[in-house]
Amino acid sequence: MNEQKKIEDIKSIDIYNYGVAFYGGVGYSNSIRATITLFDINGAPAGMINFYDDVSKIEGDCFKNGIFSMNFPMDSYQAILSTLRSNRRVCITFLKDVVMLGEFAEPRGIPTQNIDTSKIN
Repeated sequence: MNEQKKIEDIKSIDIYNYGVAFYGGVGYSNSIRATITLFDINGAPAGMINFYDDVSKIEGDCFKNGIFSMNFPMDSYQAILSTLRSNRRVCITFLKDVVMLGEFAEPRGIPTQNIDTSKIN
């Protein structure tokens, strides 16, 4: 049984992986220059983050067809990518009409260890 996810059923989704795509040329869909696809624990798409050259064409955030969609100007790309690369828990949440991407103190993946380099020969 393949039931459609409803926003009322979702508080937040942990992000376990992501993929990045860049678009070249002119006239691409609504001036989207890059997209980050967010994946849940099962490898299923959970969200899309779109980056726009022209801030006047940025659409509102939404939850459609079981996928969160966030939209930012292109100059936000590096900050968002840094959040996704962290070793902390990252999740997305939809609150009213805004999708939020957050970083939390709970480690995600393998925690890094502090190594005492003074004992290395």
